[in-house]
Amino acid sequence: MPEFWFRVLLVHPSTGEHITDLDQGVLRHLMKLEVLDVEKDSNEEAAVGAGGAVTMPNYRVDFHFSPNPYFKNAMLWKEFRFRDHEATVVSSEIEWKDTVEAKALQTTLVTTLMAQDLSLIHI
Repeated sequence: MPEFWFRVLLVHPSTGEHITDLDQGVLRHLMKLEVLDVEKDSNEEAAVGAGGAVTMPNYRVDFHFSPNPYFKNAMLWKEFRFRDHEATVVSSEIEWKDTVEAKALQTTLVTTLMAQDLSLIHI
């Protein structure tokens, strides 16, 4: 179905009201969305062994895009790792194209969602 993920995100109550006209342009290029389990790294294993708690499974969301006027990436990802009621969030770097559309998109929801956010979030 053409624009399936665009339509899903647009009608979902948590995301739809935040999607701007500029976001709609790039989300029309979203071809596939995957949620993948991420293995615990050795630091997380050691923390659990020392009494730390993994509160949720680690996961990564992969966003696959068709060629578009916004960025060069065919895939963008965002990874979430959870331990002791905190989440560490890391995302892929967006390789912006030098276009008017790309410059306009750099201040919207899509950019916020994919931001390089290395800080800890309390959950």
